[in-house]
Amino acid sequence: MTPLPRGRRPDDRGAYRYFAALERFDLTRNPATGLREERLPDELGAIHAMRLRETPDTRREAYFEARGPFALCGTHVKVRLPVTFRGEEDEACPGCAKRVAEGATRAPQAEGYYACEAVVLPDLPGFSGAVSCFLPDRHDGPHRTREGGTWTSGPEDFTPTGNYST
Repeated sequence: MTPLPRGRRPDDRGAYRYFAALERFDLTRNPATGLREERLPDELGAIHAMRLRETPDTRREAYFEARGPFALCGTHVKVRLPVTFRGEEDEACPGCAKRVAEGATRAPQAEGYYACEAVVLPDLPGFSGAVSCFLPDRHDGPHRTREGGTWTSGPEDFTPTGNYST
């Protein structure tokens, strides 16, 4: 009997699916609180695809202020939508539609190089952005941001760069 590929085992939580994603979002200020709030742009632009495991978090939009994760075509995206990517729609990115039809699982990378996909949202005052690891996939040691911040398992052990101040 051939084992099922990872993500297809009955004991895995949530199946993988292609989610729609956007390259940008708009920032507005809430008049009641004075805080910045992300919102979908009036003009969505190209709709990209991201392959993710379905979880309770994928049932709502996610905004990425840092570099953002990669879409299947290799473009950095800033918003993940809670809807399935549909490659036949007019606004669909042709590169993503082609990669979905091929059954791609991740963005194309330089020959033999895959970037680490770890992202963390530090729980620090005055630090509002999600940060992503820029090291290669399967690297040794802690994750590292381009600015020098590090973390091992999540926001609880995130250490910002020396120029961080509250």
